[in-house]
Formats: sequence, structure tokens, C-alpha cells
Amino acid sequence: MEPTTKGEITSESLEEQSQGEILINLQDGTFDKPEIIIKKGTKVTWKNLDDKPYWFTVYVYEEDERSREIARYASGALRLNDEFSLVFEQTGEHKVKGHEYGSLVGKIIVTE
Repeated sequence: MEPTTKGEITSESLEEQSQGEILINLQDGTFDKPEIIIKKGTKVTWKNLDDKPYWFTVYVYEEDERSREIARYASGALRLNDEFSLVFEQTGEHKVKGHEYGSLVGKIIVTE
């Protein structure tokens, strides 16, 4: 397999998506997969690999022309090796934003 840039979707990550679970690591103030494409019903788990705490919010949007926010899920403070998981049932583009670090930004694209 050829090297990829940080966060790039690969055939290996697409295989993970079909298994129903994706792991995203938090380290050095960033997500190792800042943007992913998953199928509806996939479980996404974020894991903190740093010794400093991270916390973020996942914003879920309705898939329509207005992209209206319909839910927010807060991770709470994740310390070293702590995890936070969500199963995505709503199709569309959803945002992930950190509360302390400006580079802690992500996007989850959920398809049928």
C-alpha cells in the first residue's frame, strides 16, 4: 500500500467502514482522521493518546437543503486512553469541534 497523507481515506479504511466501526485517535491537538466517510449505522470511537485532556462536540445535521442541526453530543474530558463513541444513524455531513484546541476539527460524512 502506498503512503497516504494524514486523514486520507484509503481502501483499508473503507474496509473498516464496512465492518461497522472506525477508530479516530486524538494526539498533538488533532484527529488522525479529520474527515471520514462511513455508512449509516457505523460506530465511531475517538481515543485520546495524549497525556493532556481533550473534549469536543459532535454536531449532527439533518440532510436537507438547510442542513439544520438536530443534535449535539459532548465527549466530556477525555484523558489518556479514554474513549468516546457514537453510532451514526443520520445521513449527511456532521461536524466535530474541539473546545480547547483550534486544530481539533473534523467531519463525518454518513451515507446510506
